[in-house]
Amino acid sequence: MSQNKALRIQFLLLLLISLSFAQNGNKIEVFSVKNLSDDNTVFEEYKGKITIINFWATWCAACLKEMPQLEKIYNEFKRDQVEVIGVAVMSDSNKIEKMIEVTGVTYPILTGDRKLLQKISNSLIIPQTIILNKEGKIVARFFGDQSYKTYRETILHYLEQSQLTGAPRTSLNYSQE
Repeated sequence: MSQNKALRIQFLLLLLISLSFAQNGNKIEVFSVKNLSDDNTVFEEYKGKITIINFWATWCAACLKEMPQLEKIYNEFKRDQVEVIGVAVMSDSNKIEKMIEVTGVTYPILTGDRKLLQKISNSLIIPQTIILNKEGKIVARFFGDQSYKTYRETILHYLEQSQLTGAPRTSLNYSQE
């Protein structure tokens, strides 16, 4: 077996092990992180909203490719109690600020470390995105960069579910770009 093939198999096994820890329906543990102004943000503040938490790093090309997709989601759904939050991990704050400028994202960016990523997801894979429902339970998890369409369909599904359970929505009219 070639070394390249062996590495691929090892990677797939590690990915499968990581995915086994990604249990939807679990509540995310209450934790706090800092924003770029060094102020604490507690994730409990986002309860009552569908929350997309995207873990990324300044040195991760796939992460930077995904950020404009998340920006589109943020702008389209922010009026519907959907929050997008980026958590930059394993990255220097000066580089984080530069990447925010380069990508043009306006959603909140917080900072974290490997321990935070490991604590929340039992995986160090990035980009990694966790979607929480309004009760703070994990309802979806994505590894690797995702398309606007994937995120949009997931959000619409959970917004519709919220509507069926009586949670208020401000709008039902969405245009697909």
